Amino acid sequence: MTLQKYIQDKKNLVSSYLETYLKHTVLPQVSPAGKWGNDAVARILTFATRGKMLRSSLIFLSSQLFTQEQHTDILLRTSTAMEFFHTGLLIHDDIIDNDERRRGMDSMHTQYQKILGTDSITNSKKTGESFAMCVGDMSFFLAFQILAEIQPSDLSGKLTTLFSQELTAVCTAQMQDVYGGATRKQFSQDEILSVYAFKTGRYSCGLPLVAGATIAGATDQTKKNLWKLGTSLGILFQIRDDQLNLFGNPDKIGKPIGSDIRENKQTLYRFFLLEKAQEDTKKHLLSLFGNPSLSPKDVAYVKKHVTDLHIEDDIRDIVHEQEQIVNEVLKHLPIPEDKQTLFREFVDYLNKREV
Repeated sequence: MTLQKYIQDKKNLVSSYLETYLKHTVLPQVSPAGKWGNDAVARILTFATRGKMLRSSLIFLSSQLFTQEQHTDILLRTSTAMEFFHTGLLIHDDIIDNDERRRGMDSMHTQYQKILGTDSITNSKKTGESFAMCVGDMSFFLAFQILAEIQPSDLSGKLTTLFSQELTAVCTAQMQDVYGGATRKQFSQDEILSVYAFKTGRYSCGLPLVAGATIAGATDQTKKNLWKLGTSLGILFQIRDDQLNLFGNPDKIGKPIGSDIRENKQTLYRFFLLEKAQEDTKKHLLSLFGNPSLSPKDVAYVKKHVTDLHIEDDIRDIVHEQEQIVNEVLKHLPIPEDKQTLFREFVDYLNKREV
């Protein structure tokens, strides 16, 4: 099976399960509370199933690396919980960053703002954000609900603890990320990589890999190695995100190019630009980072200096370091030979994807 088919098959499987769970388990819970519950469930379904569901695919793949048992129901429930958590985090992230687009459609708070704007609401922007926060919270609670339903109960407890601990770290890293966008202080390279690791890396790659291995009954040493591999793989994933945010196709990535500049994100691109630019150029760059009225011309200016100052060479050195860690850890994982090719293809895909 090709990697693309594997990812699509798992997405179809999890999407179908998620839809069934929302319609048959969640709707009866929220319907008595009024129309907004039904509305929220419909929007969660649309939002979640528009994603690539790479984390769900990693959960399945990781489990299959370490056991011959199928564990289909447990994997489906854990993957659905992963997508609920991811949905909630993205909804809240869009509010924090004031992003109006996500996955090629209006972000959740923008959707509600437009609906409420036609309903004589005095402050539709604030109310839309409040509605979206509630939908994000609902996604988190649904994730914990479905984890609690996993049998055996001791596995349910292990997975719940795993997700709780890691998502707590995501919140802390998110606070640091928000601080980075609000301050004029320049983060060090290590500080930036720490945000990459704990906001994206461990959560996007380490967590699903360890969750799948936990379901498979893998050893503690294997899970320790997966955390190390997943963290580096996630850092590569975030670096690729940064690159796509500057040089990607907005129609493919689902949001405008240059949003990291507008939000003054403390990325490696920003770090190396300000470190290498001449004083007058640096001054102009600083006037662009955090500018809510950033224009396409401004984005082009930043991109030009990324090219002129050979920032990609600096980024490539860090990418190479993380790839070395990934390759070294892969040597020590007890992965069956017939599964190694697919797993290595997944690793390469996360690092070089176009969306």
